[in-house]
Amino acid sequence: MEAFLAGRSTEDPRPRWHDVQALAFEEKILPLLDAVESIIPNDTYLIQEALQNMSSWAKNGQERMAAILLPSAQVEAGCGDVSSSFLISKNVNMLESLLKEVVTLGDEEAPESPTSDFQSHFETPNETPYVEIQLAIQMKPVNRSLSTKVPFVVDLAPVVLAELREFVIQIAMGYEKHPFHNFQHASHVAHLSNILVHSMDGSKEGASGIVHDPFVRFAIVLSALVHDVDHSGVPNGRLAEEKPDMARKYSQKSIAEQNSIDVAWGILMSDAFVNLRNCLFGNSAAKQRRLRQLMVNSIMATDIFDQGLREFRELRWEKSSSCESCMSTLILEHILQASDVVHTMQDWEIYRQWNGCLFQEMYTAYLEGRADKDPSEGWYDGELWFFDNWVLPLARKLKESGVLNAVSDQLLEQANRNRSRWEVEGRQICISMLASLKKRPSLRDTTASSSTSSYSARSLFSDVSTSETMLTTTIVEEIESLTKVMKRYERKLDTACGTLVAVKCKGEADPIIAGLKEQSLPNKLQFFREKSWYNEICQKKSETFKLHYDEISAVTFGPIESLDEALINAEWIANDFEI
Repeated sequence: MEAFLAGRSTEDPRPRWHDVQALAFEEKILPLLDAVESIIPNDTYLIQEALQNMSSWAKNGQERMAAILLPSAQVEAGCGDVSSSFLISKNVNMLESLLKEVVTLGDEEAPESPTSDFQSHFETPNETPYVEIQLAIQMKPVNRSLSTKVPFVVDLAPVVLAELREFVIQIAMGYEKHPFHNFQHASHVAHLSNILVHSMDGSKEGASGIVHDPFVRFAIVLSALVHDVDHSGVPNGRLAEEKPDMARKYSQKSIAEQNSIDVAWGILMSDAFVNLRNCLFGNSAAKQRRLRQLMVNSIMATDIFDQGLREFRELRWEKSSSCESCMSTLILEHILQASDVVHTMQDWEIYRQWNGCLFQEMYTAYLEGRADKDPSEGWYDGELWFFDNWVLPLARKLKESGVLNAVSDQLLEQANRNRSRWEVEGRQICISMLASLKKRPSLRDTTASSSTSSYSARSLFSDVSTSETMLTTTIVEEIESLTKVMKRYERKLDTACGTLVAVKCKGEADPIIAGLKEQSLPNKLQFFREKSWYNEICQKKSETFKLHYDEISAVTFGPIESLDEALINAEWIANDFEI
C-alpha cells in the first residue's frame, strides 16, 4: 500500500486484496500447515488458528476492505468505525482466552500482600493508587500437576462474553484520538505483553508464579490495555497545570497513570459488569483486591520519570536476590515497561511509525500552546538519550533475568540496531517529520477537534484517511507477520527433511533417495509418509515437539550428527498453547 501511495507501484492493491488473501489461505497457508502436521502429527494449534482466520476473513473480509475503499468522508472516526471494531474484537478474543484459563484453573487463592507497602516508604497524604504499590506481590504457589496448560473445559456464559466486549468498548471510548496515546497504542501494548508473558520460561526464578497463574497473566494484559486510558496527550508536568484539581487529588505524582487506574477500575466496578466480576472473583474479596494490586503495580511501573518510584524499584532490586516475590513483581513490572516502549525494540519501520506518532502528538501540543518548548529542537538527541538511559538498560535487565529466553536477545539486538540507525539517520528523519507536519495548514484545528487525528504514524507520510490508514496498516502487518512465520516454517521443514534423508537413508543407492534432497517439499513428505520408521519416530518423539511459538525465529539448525538431534532441533510448536 505504501509503495502504491508513494508512486512506486502502478497497481492499487485494495480492490483485489480480499480475493488474494482468500486464495493464499487455500493454496499456500493450509497446504503448508498440512505439511507441518505430517512431520509433527500432534500439531493442531496453527491449523486451527489458520482455519479460524480463514473463516473470519471469508465472513468479514469484504466489510473490512469496503471500509478501505470508502471515501474518507464516509468513514466516521470513533469506536463505531470498522477499524476500531476490529481492534476491539482482537482484544476481546485475547482476554476471553485468558479468562477461560482463569475460570478453569484459578480456584486456589494466592496469599495477600501487605497493605500500604509503598506508603510506609514514602509519605503521601491521600489514599491513591500511588500509595497502594507493593514492594512484593505474593504469587500463588505453583501446582506442579497444573504446570502445563490443560485443554479449556469451561465455556464462558454468553452474558459474561457480552459484558467483556462492552468493557473493552468502554475502555476504547475512554481513549482520546491522540496520534500516539490512543487505543491502537493500548492494543499494541496489550498484544505485546501477552506475547512476552507467553514467551516466559516458568522454570526461572520469579517467573513460575506468573507463567502458571492465569489470573496474573490476565491482570498483566488487562493492565496493558487500560494503562493510558483518558490520557490527555501531554506529560504529567503539563497535566498538573491544566488540571490542578486532579493534580491535588494525586499529590502531584504520576497523575496520568493514577487517573488511568481509577478510570479503568471505576468502569470495571460499575453495575454494567456484575457478571464479568463474578466470573473473575466470585464472592472473593481477596481476589478482587489481588487484581487491583496487580493492576496498580503494573500500570504505575509505566511512569519511568517519578523519583519516588525509581527509588522504590531500586529498593526492590536490592531485596530481589533473597525474595522471590520481589523478583516476580520486578518481572511483572518489566513486562509492562517493555511492552509500553516495545516499538523501540521492534523492526525499524515499526519504530519509525510510532516515533512519528509521538512526535506529532508533542508537536501538536506545542502548536496548541500546551508545551513551552518546540519538541523538534531536541528530538534527535532526546531519542538517543532515551535509548541509552531507558530502552537499552531495560532490555539488558530482561536478558539478564533469563525469563524470556531467546526473545530477550532479539529485543536487545533490535534495540541496538535501531539506536545505531537513528544515530545515523535521525537528524534527517526529524527534518522530514517536521516538514510533513508543517504542510498541514489546519493541523492545530484538526488535532484539537480530534476529528481526523491519526491512529497510525503512516498518516504522517500520506494523505489517506485515518480509518483507511489504520485498517490498511493492521491488515498488512498481520499478513506480513503470518507470511514471515510461514517462510520460517518452510525453510526449517525443508532443512529438517534434508537432514532426515541424509541421516536415515545414508548409503542407500536408490536413485529416488539419491535425488530426494533436491525434490520439492511435498515429494519429500510423501516419501516419509510411506516409511514405517518415520511414523514410529513421530509417535515416539511427539512429546518433544513443544517449544515456544514466539521463539520460532530463534531456532536454528547447525551441524546435525544424528536423527535424534534433528528431531530435537525441530521442536517448533508452542508450549504456551499446549497441544
